[in-house]
Amino acid sequence: MKKVATFILSSWLLTVLVTAMIILAIAYILRFFTPEVPIQQNSWKLVTPGYKISREAVESLGTPTNVEQTKDGITYSYKSDIPVLPNKVVTDTDGVVKIIKETIVSSDKNTVDQYKKQFGEPDIVTYDESLPDTLLLNVFLKQGIAVAAHVEGGAIEEKWHFEPMDVETFLQTIGKDTNAEGHGPEPIPPEFLE
Repeated sequence: MKKVATFILSSWLLTVLVTAMIILAIAYILRFFTPEVPIQQNSWKLVTPGYKISREAVESLGTPTNVEQTKDGITYSYKSDIPVLPNKVVTDTDGVVKIIKETIVSSDKNTVDQYKKQFGEPDIVTYDESLPDTLLLNVFLKQGIAVAAHVEGGAIEEKWHFEPMDVETFLQTIGKDTNAEGHGPEPIPPEFLE
């Protein structure tokens, strides 16, 4: 009887071990068929425009604070260092990232001049209708990066990550709400008028 129990226990352990080995082998093989998302200079927290959000990126970002379906796709909002201004990841309906809008804490150390030194002069300098007129959107098309910086001092408040593109494509897609003139002076909040 003892030999039968030992045989059953060893058979059970062998079955579990073989099953675990098969599962690991399948997972290892599947990694070769899953395209890896490249991390590029226009990536943000493992998210790269032009690719679907990977499992690792989902785990890194955590749960979105808001998910909104729009005519342009799906916007996922994530916490930023400024609670009222979330970071946003916009995907098309298939889940491919179109644009990332990262909120930046404005400081003298993070300015548009740093980007100009690295990439040269921006391809487009414009205003975005969703931002106050005190911010100019400096667009570096080949790098897939745009930074919204203060006119005075050049401190950055928002950074866009997108697929590199030409001027026409930018102005017809993610830059369709931009214009060269702005939309008037930034209103002064009532609490500053007292």
